[in-house]
Amino acid sequence: MVLTVDLRGHGDTGGEINWFAAAVDVQTWLDWLREQPGVRADAISMVGASIGANLALIGCANDDDCVTAIALSPGLVYYSLKTESSISNQLSKRSALLIASQTDQYSADSVKQLVNSATGDIGARIYAGTAHGTQLFEVSDAVREGLITLIVSWLDEHTVTEN
Repeated sequence: MVLTVDLRGHGDTGGEINWFAAAVDVQTWLDWLREQPGVRADAISMVGASIGANLALIGCANDDDCVTAIALSPGLVYYSLKTESSISNQLSKRSALLIASQTDQYSADSVKQLVNSATGDIGARIYAGTAHGTQLFEVSDAVREGLITLIVSWLDEHTVTEN
């Protein structure tokens, strides 16, 4: 099962953007997801792009049962949402895959710094170009296919399967 959401003030949600409330919303989504039929509480992973990457990293770090987070173009700090302490402390028993473009300078530098401060199972991939967040899927067919393969492989490797 996949749950996709609109953040406050985005898409069909309306209302005002509130990043601190969005960080709390992530836990609400995880709690709701775990209550759904057929969802295994021990096999939930989070994926986010740009500010959503930070929310995925922070949300997974703050949720004891989150297995892994995949972050496309994370930043050390986006709108006061800081990722470094999440990576170095709370994610030490979980995993995260960090992805950015080389000349999306802030995200690329953030990924490098997050990898250097990490204590858990952290993977990183820096692509050529300037694409940010979900724009990485639009670079070329080869990049899109490689990115999809990377994400699916990461999830396969880091998500416990039922016996």
